[in-house]
Amino acid sequence: MYPKLLTIPQFQFLKYKIGPIVIYSWGTFVALGFLIGILLAMRWAKKENIDPDHVLNVAVWSIISSIIGARAVYVIKYWNAYKTNPITILHLWDGGLIFFGGFFVALIVVLLYIRKYKIDYWKFLDILAPAVTIGSAIGRIGCFLNGCCYGYETPLLWGVKFPNVYGYRHATELYYTVAFLIVFIYLLRVKSRKTFDGEVATNFFIYYSFAFFIVEIFRDNPRNFLYLTGSQTVSLLLIAFGIYAYRRRKAGRPIIPEQCLFWKVMTTKLKVSKKR
Repeated sequence: MYPKLLTIPQFQFLKYKIGPIVIYSWGTFVALGFLIGILLAMRWAKKENIDPDHVLNVAVWSIISSIIGARAVYVIKYWNAYKTNPITILHLWDGGLIFFGGFFVALIVVLLYIRKYKIDYWKFLDILAPAVTIGSAIGRIGCFLNGCCYGYETPLLWGVKFPNVYGYRHATELYYTVAFLIVFIYLLRVKSRKTFDGEVATNFFIYYSFAFFIVEIFRDNPRNFLYLTGSQTVSLLLIAFGIYAYRRRKAGRPIIPEQCLFWKVMTTKLKVSKKR
């Protein structure tokens, strides 16, 4: 594997010695994924008459919150590896993030931002969904070069030898990349023929999660009593939500039924607070 993409030897600038400077593969490709996703989302925002600055602002907060969330869940899951030397929690360049941990934290931040600036929820999520997908596809290449997130042993010809791991393994990082690229292309097709706001986002919840579920079959991850990984369990919940939300949005109905008692209480409180 190639965890270090490039090493710039030590050099002298004026009176100061600088370096060596190490550029890590994982961080480089994650950053590249974020950059391409942001640029595409800003371009699509203009076409939807949404200020591209909102995309940039959301991106900054999403990057920070997603890394914190993804790292926090990973550390909690593998706490035994960090409890003797907690400072290694900050060693992000070694990898160690759980996608859905970052996804949910970032999603909450995005929804709070959208609500604050009164942006159409579903229209904005339709812009972000393909951007997240292509960003994830690129970021997974960094996982492969870093030698993390590998799969089970395999006798297949395309098995890869990872460092410090016995046998040849499924290169699940690259499986993710291919799967997410397929979902990205599909979402672009949906976007070009969109008939209602939320169509792209709800399809994202369904097919991105489905792709994640399939690749996780080959991941060397702990399993629960149903022989599912934690990410597969979350994926199934997101698929169910995506199907439900798609049907509601297509029918022109709110995601939360108006008959819901909790929803009535919350909307009543909001109306009262606005009058005050």
